[in-house]
Amino acid sequence: MRTLKERFNERFVKQNNGCWLWTAGKIGKYGSIKNGEKREVSHRISWKIYKGEIPTGMFVCHRCDVTLCVNPEHLFLGTQKDNIVDAVSKNRMAKGEEPGSAKLKEKQVIELLKNYTGKLGEQVFYARTFGVGRCVIWRIINGITWRYLMKQYGTM
Repeated sequence: MRTLKERFNERFVKQNNGCWLWTAGKIGKYGSIKNGEKREVSHRISWKIYKGEIPTGMFVCHRCDVTLCVNPEHLFLGTQKDNIVDAVSKNRMAKGEEPGSAKLKEKQVIELLKNYTGKLGEQVFYARTFGVGRCVIWRIINGITWRYLMKQYGTM
């Protein structure tokens, strides 16, 4: 029986840019490999093999932004917020109404940013008014989504 590391090392191809591209199974846009009884994403397995354990609640993020890359030197540990900030700084996050799944229109977000005061219950009010979850409103007023409007209409 081969070890996880042996099986892992047979399932990627090294590229000229330094990426190790996963060539085996996938879960969504990420590589995957069976680890014991369960499947795990390959970049997390790469971290475990070459760097050690992953602290609870931490993400394994890609510096290279190549989701199939498993080169441990292209990976870093971060929180969910670190991962989002990294994506935003590299302009990898969908902007405004671009994604077909955008729940709000730019006009609604501008209305929110112009009128939001931070009073108790206001996030819930806007969430109900626009038919979205409170977390959608929170992400807007905290500049995680629709950031480009925050500079003009918000408090950033």
